[in-house]
Amino acid sequence: MELSFATGLKNEIEIPINIGGVNFTIRLDKGFFSPADKTYAGLHNHSACEIHIILEGIHTIFIHNRFYTISAGDICFLGPGVYHYYGKLPDKPTQIRTFKLILPVIPAEKEEQNKRPVDSIEAEGIISVLTDKKLAVFSDAFSSMSLIPEILRELDERPIGFYTNVKAHFMRIIINLVRSISQSRLPDYPIWTGIPDEIRNELIDGFFYHNYHQSISADDLAEAVSVSRRQLHRILKELYNLSFKQKLLETRIEKAKDLLQNSGMSIDTIAEKVGYLIPANFYAIFKKITGLSPGRYRKISRNGAHDSASLNS
Repeated sequence: MELSFATGLKNEIEIPINIGGVNFTIRLDKGFFSPADKTYAGLHNHSACEIHIILEGIHTIFIHNRFYTISAGDICFLGPGVYHYYGKLPDKPTQIRTFKLILPVIPAEKEEQNKRPVDSIEAEGIISVLTDKKLAVFSDAFSSMSLIPEILRELDERPIGFYTNVKAHFMRIIINLVRSISQSRLPDYPIWTGIPDEIRNELIDGFFYHNYHQSISADDLAEAVSVSRRQLHRILKELYNLSFKQKLLETRIEKAKDLLQNSGMSIDTIAEKVGYLIPANFYAIFKKITGLSPGRYRKISRNGAHDSASLNS
């Protein structure tokens, strides 16, 4: 269904916000889009959080048997299930923007904290703060209000990327909200719980480059990059379309080709240099891969005959 983002919107808009792999939902209705004074409403509550941002004037709200007066520059947070109704001071024009924040349910069973991704821990901390807090009124110390005109402009004009921009702005508002109503810190945890793909791939390249001449195994590489042997097999297939043994063999043969062509080392010495303690094994494997004996390869390559068919390179 195509939704209109015009002022005076009749339909509600729900915008998903993903924090740490957990989906929150922002719900916008006429209370967000209308700049007019907040109208009277009877006593009610919501299953979602409700946020009131006072841009201008004075706003009154009845909560827990008393009226709260909230002035321009303040934000009022109501937790789920809090009964309230709005009041209105006469001859005091106000401009209020309200929206609802639907919280996801934290799973009952969770992994041990040190085994979970940092963003998942952070998301659960945010949910916990917003669930436990029933009422908070605070000044806008993080300039969340400045984001409201930006959000309205994006929704009205809808330039390329507007939806992503709107979600990013609301994400900032949520973080600012949590920081305003809670001073608690999450427990210390490593920012990186794994090796980023780009760094991991460089480590794998370097592992073969620096260790091809040694007696190495897939287990050694898996430990070096902190993955399981099964994960390593998948990664090597993605990177090289080769298994560990195939990649090691390819690296050794390519290094042997270079030494045969560009060094004066004996073939037995080259065999040892590329990881073969028994020269006969090197001779057999090299010929199987290239179609030429090491001596024949050296002679042809040094004579400048680089026919790809004969060298099988």
